[in-house]
Amino acid sequence: MDYWVVHRRLALERKQAPNHTGDIEPMVASLARLHAALFDGQSEAIRRSAELRAQAAATVDRITGGYSTDVATDWRQVEAHLREAYGSLR
Repeated sequence: MDYWVVHRRLALERKQAPNHTGDIEPMVASLARLHAALFDGQSEAIRRSAELRAQAAATVDRITGGYSTDVATDWRQVEAHLREAYGSLR
């Protein structure tokens, strides 16, 4: 639940920011805790997976927030981030 709350707060902040950027570290930290609880892996892999998941979420937020300048490319980026995120946990 923590990830969802953090993600929503950061998504709203990014949407309102003039350049649509912001600090995703709180989301990375929340996802790292979630991944540590769900997956058996080394801390470096869990951290990397969390970073990539947060980047994917931020990219989805561009699409769903209506400020993506290239939706098709953003969806490809989301897929790439997620593939690498879960692949890093192997």
